Amino acid sequence: MIELLKLLAQFLHCLRQQMTQLEELLGVLAREEELVVSFCLPEFEKLVTEKDQIVRLAQAAEERRQQFLKKLCFMMAFDARGRLPSLTEFIQVAQSYLRNVERLVDPEMHASLSHAVLEIQELSEAYRSAFLHAQPRIEQNKLVLKALSANFKRSLQVLQNESIMQNRYNERGRSVDAPAIKQGVASVRVRA
Repeated sequence: MIELLKLLAQFLHCLRQQMTQLEELLGVLAREEELVVSFCLPEFEKLVTEKDQIVRLAQAAEERRQQFLKKLCFMMAFDARGRLPSLTEFIQVAQSYLRNVERLVDPEMHASLSHAVLEIQELSEAYRSAFLHAQPRIEQNKLVLKALSANFKRSLQVLQNESIMQNRYNERGRSVDAPAIKQGVASVRVRA
């Protein structure tokens, strides 16, 4: 049980790190939007580097979170081979586990485990609140990405149509005159 308690503490620490990184990322995204509007390229480039660092740290934290979650699921006898549970599902699994082992462990250990699960649940609610706050920006980004995707598809279609029509460039990239198309007039010499 002590191992489970340690894993829960590490999992909670990882979740807190991710929450901090999410808040940092949202701040960077807000500054990024301001710089795009003001066309400040040097500052924008610095900000992109900062954002990339936050994203890399978040990816590493997510990998650790998944490792802890796999171990926790194994220790709580939850089959996570198909897919890992969401945070909400994990809380339900942990609460069910606590009910099942309540009589099997000493009250002090059960209280410690319950407290750890309660902290995870509180952090889960903070995550939900942060995502609800960010939802308008997420929806706006979805619309922008959808429009960009449609424009990209149109550009590809134009390029494909152009390449199907005729190859008007040689291997060096220079334009080639289109071959003259005859109008269907034929002449025949006749000797009299």
